Amino acid sequence: MNDQNNIKRNLNKRITKTSIKANSENDLTISEKSVANKSILNESSGAADTGLVTATISRSKYLIFLQIASRLLTFLLNQLIVRFTTAKAFGIVAVQLDFLQSTILFLCREGFRCALLRSSNAIKNRNSSIDETDPKDCDKAFSEKLEKVLPKDAVRNKFESQIVINLGIIPFFFGIPFSIVSGFLFYNSLKASSNYSDSALSPEKETENKILLISISFYCFGALIELLSEPLFALAQNNLLFHIRALAEISGGILRCATTFVLIWKRHFFLNFLLSKYILNTFGLSFIITCDNDSWAVLSFSISQVIFSSVLISVYLGFLLNNKLVNSKFFIPRSILEYE
Repeated sequence: MNDQNNIKRNLNKRITKTSIKANSENDLTISEKSVANKSILNESSGAADTGLVTATISRSKYLIFLQIASRLLTFLLNQLIVRFTTAKAFGIVAVQLDFLQSTILFLCREGFRCALLRSSNAIKNRNSSIDETDPKDCDKAFSEKLEKVLPKDAVRNKFESQIVINLGIIPFFFGIPFSIVSGFLFYNSLKASSNYSDSALSPEKETENKILLISISFYCFGALIELLSEPLFALAQNNLLFHIRALAEISGGILRCATTFVLIWKRHFFLNFLLSKYILNTFGLSFIITCDNDSWAVLSFSISQVIFSSVLISVYLGFLLNNKLVNSKFFIPRSILEYE
């Protein structure tokens, strides 16, 4: 009996040692695999960062071309229109109305643009939580993380795209009350100035004030259209589609210049056109027909500004819809928790 008990004890010890050895080898294999996966992941991240920098530098030529083209178009427009208008109209448009629009756009969207440029940090922090995963699940975690690190041609993932939408739409809603208040204050300020006020307003002054109000409204409306295109702009920037921005702004700039020049140059043709008279009379705007050259020039610039903003959002939306980067529900904010 003693011999049998000794044999059983020795056998149990051997089985225990064999099991411990197998477990240690298994743990070592998992650890080595985890280290190897992390090494590959770091190499992939480095390659992705290098590719991102290279793509950014190579595509920045479109932004350089955009800056040159926009300045050239503005210069040519001024040279063409200076023959048909006065310094007073130029001063109202280039100094006062442009200042109004720039103020609305700067205060409503610049802070959100900076936030959107940094939104990728939230994605990195979210993905970094995978490092805490249990080693037994390292293969699954590694494959998921590697998929998120590697670059993509379109939107990197739905989570990041939804962040762009949610943040990008805020400036538009913030700009609605701001445009109304700033436009109202700006109009009262101009009307109360020496150029737009008399002790007894003549019919000509009343017409000037009405056209000034319409022009300010058009500039504010154009600013709101640009704010509405902010999610599209952010999505294009997020995917390094700089050529889309250049195409949109140059196309809008060309049409703005052409519209301004044609409206000022062919003023009598538009105001004496039967359809124009019918439309103006229908909406109670018949006073525009009798306005002077300066008021018509200011109104022409404001109409052209709305056209520029409309072309801007149309090019962005058309390209992104055509490439299936957005859909019909793009402007509807959704909770990012749906992608967790």
